[in-house]
Amino acid sequence: MTSGWNNKPSRILIHAPNWVGDHAMAFSFYVTAKKIFPESEIDLMGRTWVWDLLPLGIFRNVIPLHGKKIDHQLILKLRKEEYDLGFTLSPSFRSAYFLFRAGIPVRLGYPGDMRGSILRHPRFTGSLRIPPPNKYEHRSLSYLRLLTPFFPPDKTAEDYFSVYLSQIMNTDLELSPEKKKEMDFILKKEKIKKKNFWIICPGSVAPSKVYPMDYLNRIIHGYLEKNKTAQIVFSGSRLEKKYVWQILSSLDEKIQARVRDLTELTSLSQSVYLMENARGIIANDSGIAHIAAFTGTPLVTFLGMGRKEETLTLSRKKTVFNLNLPCSPCMKKYCPRKKEPIACLRGIHPEWVLDSMLGWDASTGE
Repeated sequence: MTSGWNNKPSRILIHAPNWVGDHAMAFSFYVTAKKIFPESEIDLMGRTWVWDLLPLGIFRNVIPLHGKKIDHQLILKLRKEEYDLGFTLSPSFRSAYFLFRAGIPVRLGYPGDMRGSILRHPRFTGSLRIPPPNKYEHRSLSYLRLLTPFFPPDKTAEDYFSVYLSQIMNTDLELSPEKKKEMDFILKKEKIKKKNFWIICPGSVAPSKVYPMDYLNRIIHGYLEKNKTAQIVFSGSRLEKKYVWQILSSLDEKIQARVRDLTELTSLSQSVYLMENARGIIANDSGIAHIAAFTGTPLVTFLGMGRKEETLTLSRKKTVFNLNLPCSPCMKKYCPRKKEPIACLRGIHPEWVLDSMLGWDASTGE
């Protein structure tokens, strides 16, 4: 592919990934796209929640998508915008179809899902010749490769990725003063003292990624018994709720009094603010682990079914437990082992996690 595309698109449309973690990993793409096209108006299209987790100063508009059906009225609106350039970071056919039906002349995305023929660059005949994503490189880097035709001749995706990694903890997010006030009100109401709590996000969309609840119970008891003033705060979406109830029902009464449940009470951007004011975060290999990369807060996370080369959190301060079992990574939503299921997680002893928490507390002087 030839670098150094000379045209200056006035308007660009980006279709965001469909999952929170992938959207967070796409920040490398968003930030770099704005550097390459500083004078362009850039719009983002994606699920309704994407507007709540955005890098500051990148996008002119955020266009929400409702449901999975093709919205023909939305296509008409997109056509009126007269975009010059479109990217899809989602692997779906629908995302490429939106770019095609919107009449965008330059449409870039990875082939797959029978969409290669509608992704194109005017320098090429037929479908766009972009190789499939490399499953042995980080997804943030794979997203960046879609910008390759527009890099200066002496730059590569690796160059921009290196710069992004050095600045990731300084990425400014769009969080309104009103949302900060709402979050501060919640903390005050729940009697949660800043920098005096660890966040636990116990759930995941994939059951094979969920660290055992009985282990988390032991970790909570152990941590709060060693630190007599600290608190534990549960955070996350409604997916976390059933796990939180399971843990709370098994905690001692005295321990329960120092645990707070904020699941479903915070938006994505507010969860970042919450993480910034925490001592540390425990999260599965999930969207929360990727969002934690935008904070300077220590993260403790677990790998088992996932491929670390592709989706390991970019958080600068982290402890990653990974047993590297022969069956890992299986990439299965449900553990295929009939004997000793999720051994990749159950083999990570809660005492190891507790030691990591205490170690991070000591390193930060908390």
